Amino acid sequence: MTSSRLDLAVAVMGIGKLGAISRVLLSRAGSVLIYASVGAVTDVEGQLSLEQLRALGFGP
Repeated sequence: MTSSRLDLAVAVMGIGKLGAISRVLLSRAGSVLIYASVGAVTDVEGQLSLEQLRALGFGP
């Protein structure tokens, strides 16, 4: 059996109580997507707003 490594981009994130911190840490570890709410309010527990992500150094 041969072992081979695939070079694939991966997007990972959590939701719920640890959702916000998981999104930040996993993106710093290489996750290629970060979902954020455009407005200040979201229905998804653990989802950060675009403004919060920018304050953490993500985005322009």
